This record gives sequence, C-alpha cells and structure tokens, in this order.
Amino acid sequence: LVDIGHQVVLIPFKESDKSKIIEGDIIWFHRMSDGSPNVLHRVIQKNEGWIVTRGDNTVTLDGPTINKNIKGFCGMIIY
Repeated sequence: LVDIGHQVVLIPFKESDKSKIIEGDIIWFHRMSDGSPNVLHRVIQKNEGWIVTRGDNTVTLDGPTINKNIKGFCGMIIY
C-alpha cells in the first residue's frame, strides 16, 4: 500500500482513542519482537489491551502489541 516515494500523514493517538481502533486500521507502533521503533502495519485482530498486526506485503503476523506501544494511525497516504 505504501511504496518508496509515497508520503504518509501519521496522527498521534491520545490514550482514550486507542479503544476506537478496529480491525483493518493502519496503525503506527513500536514493535517489541525486534525493537523496531516505527512500524506502520494493518490491525488483523483486536483484543482487550493488545492487538495483532501484519504488513500488507507479508504473510507473517507481527505478534501481539500492547496498547502502550501504539503511537498513532495512518491518516492519509499521498501517492
């Protein structure tokens, strides 16, 4: 969905906004499994206090991400 040369508008989340995340949203987060501080992937599953994401061009899931590591969401992609 996002390629080299595209620009992305990232909108920070307030703590109260994280409960509004739904499956299919593209979020910005810190991935703990490999320490990547800025990942932009799609929400595949939402649970109480954590989510599971996956990149559109990957087949493997990122694993669980707790809500405190979610930074924001993708508000716009400029092609």
